[in-house]
Amino acid sequence: MAGALHASSLLAASAAAALPAAGAGPAGAGATLEAVVASLSEDATLAKASDPDAAAAAMTALDQARSELAAGRGYGALLAVRDAWLTVEPLSGMAVHGAQIKDLASLARAADTLASELDAARRQVERPREPPVPLAVAALARAVWREAGPYQRAAVAYAEQTGIDSGVYYLELARAHANLAVWLVAAGSRLVAAADDGAPLDPGRVAALLSRLDGEAAAAFAPAAEAGTRQRAIGASARLKLAHELISEAAGERQGVAAAWLVAAQAARTLGAASSSVPPSAEELADQRRAVHAAAAVDASLRALVGEQVARDLGAGTEIDRRRAAATLAALSVLTAPASGQASTQGADQGPTRGRRPVPIILLRWPYT
Repeated sequence: MAGALHASSLLAASAAAALPAAGAGPAGAGATLEAVVASLSEDATLAKASDPDAAAAAMTALDQARSELAAGRGYGALLAVRDAWLTVEPLSGMAVHGAQIKDLASLARAADTLASELDAARRQVERPREPPVPLAVAALARAVWREAGPYQRAAVAYAEQTGIDSGVYYLELARAHANLAVWLVAAGSRLVAAADDGAPLDPGRVAALLSRLDGEAAAAFAPAAEAGTRQRAIGASARLKLAHELISEAAGERQGVAAAWLVAAQAARTLGAASSSVPPSAEELADQRRAVHAAAAVDASLRALVGEQVARDLGAGTEIDRRRAAATLAALSVLTAPASGQASTQGADQGPTRGRRPVPIILLRWPYT
């Protein structure tokens, strides 16, 4: 098995040094998007035997990444690579490490080892020093990293309930999140063109967006809602759970606030696709996209990411894609909306429900599911 993303584990390397050394294989710290797409394609091909559906989903995401690269949309390619990485790499990790884990005791030891690696690498992801990383990439890394710990901590309990293989999968899912975050931080300044321009972010505006999306997710679970709408809302509510954790932990710190917004925008796209409302026309959305690019008050990398997503949505041309585009633009517009009357971060996230509506999450005992 190729296992390129595991044979030279970025996480283990970052635990042993400040950052993994470049040139440690196609998925080393300095790997380009093109190199990672090629490496993931190998792993997806080899994963067909163990999970053909996951392999197919990863291949679809990688095809999208290639299309985005061909169109000059680096952020779009990066988001597609994220989806493929988190789909196929846990399977590759199980093939590499699974044979070493036969019972709960060996799983617990593996979980402890991974916990130590996460602790050693944490500062490199949460406080990257150099080179400067575009805010959108740093936010994506922070959001991906935030999920690694909960999956690692849940692995043994999950195995006790559902079997050793399930626990190993959670452990490898945690490792995949952590390795992806390390790569994003290490290679971030070379992945996309737009730099971090230092534009401020208001945590209260992100909290207001979360409050609105909480309401939309709750409405999607109403008895009168269609089954397809409720199914999409499950995924969106899991993203909102993560976004609330990120904004609460950020304490106003810019990268953490951006990560919360990025995850909230992902939930907004999912809820927008499930909406029954008539979306704006392609021409209206194109006008809104141009206005976003002119909004200097919003960080250039966030504007670039949204602009690329909307461009792809408009290129697809379906009504669902126009709904996604409208939801994405609306999420970004919150960052430039008047702040009066919006809840502060402290008011929004102190206590379990204060300042926001509770959102139903399926299988609360397991993270983000």
